[in-house]
This record gives sequence, structure tokens and C-alpha cells, in this order.
Amino acid sequence: MKKVQLLWLVSLSFFLVNAQFALSQEQQQNSDAQEETVEIPKVQDGVYKKQNIPAKEPLPYPHVNESSVLWSKRIWRVIDCRQKMNHPLYFPTQDVGNRVSLFNALANGIKKGEINAYSDEAFKAPIGYDQVKKAMGAGPKQQTIPDPQNPAQEIDTVINVEMNPADIKQYLIKEDWYFDTRYSRLRVRIIGICPIRVYEEEQPDGSVRTMKEKVFWIYYPQARSVLANHEAFNRHNNARSISYDDIFQKRIFNSYVQKQANVYNNRLISDYASGMNSILESERIENKIHEWEQSLWSY
Repeated sequence: MKKVQLLWLVSLSFFLVNAQFALSQEQQQNSDAQEETVEIPKVQDGVYKKQNIPAKEPLPYPHVNESSVLWSKRIWRVIDCRQKMNHPLYFPTQDVGNRVSLFNALANGIKKGEINAYSDEAFKAPIGYDQVKKAMGAGPKQQTIPDPQNPAQEIDTVINVEMNPADIKQYLIKEDWYFDTRYSRLRVRIIGICPIRVYEEEQPDGSVRTMKEKVFWIYYPQARSVLANHEAFNRHNNARSISYDDIFQKRIFNSYVQKQANVYNNRLISDYASGMNSILESERIENKIHEWEQSLWSY
């Protein structure tokens, strides 16, 4: 009789354990199902949804005939993003919401195939996104680190380096100034933009040297649609969004002339002037362009 009771108790215990396990499994499944069916509420980051910049189309250029151009001058100028006025072209160094830096806007356009990159300013040698990354110093790099097993020794390892948009501290602009007799106006049109990478490199003797490299050239008219759809920071009014195309078309940047088209193989100002003289020469070229327009009128 006692054996029967003991067998009955063991069977009952086993049944209760199985029932409890099945119940817990069912509760877990119901909990997982509830978690899967939970919908993330749609939120709006701001008082209103910004629709102007994402759907913006750049204003088309006015048509220009060769016969209507009375005078023209090609200029190369440098935009230094370390100057306060040019900060909207440099920041954010890391994406902030939908806002990206000018370099990231160009790099993303190249990656998506919306913009063509070139290795030369004549736009005759196209390059791919992988070459752009290589020019930015990205890719596998060999580095010497302390040995985890023996810190007194060093071992060589390979790490993957990503592009650093903060290295782009300058932009080289190639533009044409021309006087259009059809409208009796002096106009300017940007032809190309080249990001310049400024970084520090350790030399074999242990010293550190500041390096400058042109990363790639883009044909600006092709990139206008991409730049018009990327918002730049407006420090005066957040409700009036401006695009990178607006900054260039409205000339909301500070720059200095690096060279003008000349008979001496388009030599740089720095090739024949230095220090204060180079600054004065840059200003002289700039002023001469505007003085030429003023000299057409008499009162």
C-alpha cells in the first residue's frame, strides 16, 4: 500500500512540474508575441516636418552664348573651413539627424552613383568610391601595438581605418567670372570643387609633419541637385533652412584667391609671392575683377 502511495505521489509531482513548465513556456510565448506586436509610435522631431530642402530643386543656370560673353577670367580660390564664416561647410563632423557635412554629402553622392568623382580638375579621369576612400586614408593599415602576452615586446597587426570627414579642412573652388552682355551683368559660375585633406603624418625621424592632399574633383553643375537636398546650418534662423547649393550660389562663404589663369602654366600666387605680398596679390586679383565691371559705366 505504501509503495502505491509513493508511486502516486511521484507521478503527481512529475505531472505538476510538467504543467508548470508548459505554463511558463506559454506565458513566455505570449510575452514574445506581445513584444513583437508592439508598434513604435511615430514621432516628429520638431514643431513641423521639414519638407523644403529634401524636395528642393536647384535654380537652373541662365543660358549663355559665346557671343554674349564680352570678358571672362578663370579663378581658383580656397575656402578654409577653420574660419568662422565657413563652419557650416565643415560641421557636423558626425551626422546630426538628417544634417551632414559638405564632405559627407559629396561622398554619399559618389557612393550612390549620383555624383562622379575625378582625379583631375579637367574632369577627364573618373575614379570610384574605393579610390576616394583610399585618398582619405581609409582601408587596412598595419600598426605596431604592445604584445598582450608580453607588454615589453611589440607585434604588428592590421586594423581597418575609416574615413574621417574632420580631415577635410579646405575646399578648392574653380570658377569662371564673365560679363554677359545679354544681361549687362558680371556673373560667376562654379565649375568644380575639390576637398583638401589636411592631416598630420609621422616622419621616419619621429617628427610630425602637416600634409595637404587633394582628395578628388567633382563637376559642380552635376552635384547641384545633391547639394540642394542637403541642409546646411543656418546660425541666424533655424526656421529658414538653407542648402549647400544656396551657400555657393549666394556666396555665403569666405575665401582667398589661390591663382588666376595666366601664361606661366597657371602658376600659383605662392610661386612668385610670399607672406604679406601673397595676401595683397590675392586681394588685387579680386578687386581687379570688380573694378573691370565698374569701368564699363560712366556717369
